[in-house]
Amino acid sequence: MPKPFAPAKLRLRSPADLLATVPHMLGFVPADSVVAVCLHGARSRAGLVLRFDLPNPEYAALIAGEICQRVEIAEADGVFIAVFSPETKGDDGRPAHAALVDEIRAGLTVRLHEAVITDGRRWWSYSCPEPCCGGVDGLVIDLGTSGAMSVAAAYALNGRTVLPDRESLVSSVGLELSAEEVLAAEARIAAAIAEVSDLDRACRRTRVRHLALRLMEQCDDPRELPSDPDLAQLAALCTDVVVRDEVLALGPDAGRRERLMPVLHAAVRRVPPPYDAAVCTMFGMLAYADGSGVTAGVALDRALHTDPDYSLAGLISDALSRQVPPSMVEEVIRAAAGDLRHRDTAG
Repeated sequence: MPKPFAPAKLRLRSPADLLATVPHMLGFVPADSVVAVCLHGARSRAGLVLRFDLPNPEYAALIAGEICQRVEIAEADGVFIAVFSPETKGDDGRPAHAALVDEIRAGLTVRLHEAVITDGRRWWSYSCPEPCCGGVDGLVIDLGTSGAMSVAAAYALNGRTVLPDRESLVSSVGLELSAEEVLAAEARIAAAIAEVSDLDRACRRTRVRHLALRLMEQCDDPRELPSDPDLAQLAALCTDVVVRDEVLALGPDAGRRERLMPVLHAAVRRVPPPYDAAVCTMFGMLAYADGSGVTAGVALDRALHTDPDYSLAGLISDALSRQVPPSMVEEVIRAAAGDLRHRDTAG
């Protein structure tokens, strides 16, 4: 996953503060997971956040190797490891999943700042068995500390909500139509495609830009959602990749991207296959540029499920797996905007 959104330079003073921040970085509360937070520079600034399902013991070395490799790719100077598990004590008296943490520790080429296990309420250190690090009862994760509250407030102000689990995040990028509504949406989009097919590309580009800007203004009020006919027009126009790029060209600027994403999220929720590849790809691409790697991955997977040959979805999905920084995705969006301007000048 790429570097998460960084709302401000907030100081986290303890492992508990960082544990309270992890769900905001991921967008959901992890469960039965091992999370690695890459740290950079003398002040240990948080960067890439990795999450894996807790493996069976026989796969501990494999998952540990994957984590260490990705930490190295991220060029981290250190790492914080957190295991999220309801079972916090192993049979040998050590914290549970200690073998996995030992494998990670052995494979790292950078400093392991701390490794802890948490049940969501309390935490224990793998490094120190003394009471100061949790002892038998663990140390409380206090969501009321200044660090934890500052992070929660900063993410909330930027519209970043924490969902209860990964399944909820996946559902939030899924289709929310009944079977009857799917049939109606398919008919609307097919009719819209037939309508715009008689327009030349320049006209369709102008139309989609005006439509997107109008819907962005409408969605500035969170109580207002795009209508199904408007979403059908958007999906129909974006079947042409050049017209699609006219919408993407609105996304390099963070302020405009913040206004465009609710429009595309509504489209992802209301546009069914086989017409959803473009809107899912655009939403995933902008989520990636915004640092929401998990959301981006879910949206891109959906696009590729609809159309395995949808080239932009494949390109961005590959970039995500290779940990390409979000800033590079912004550059791709800017390049698309530049290509459109060049096309206009050449025409």
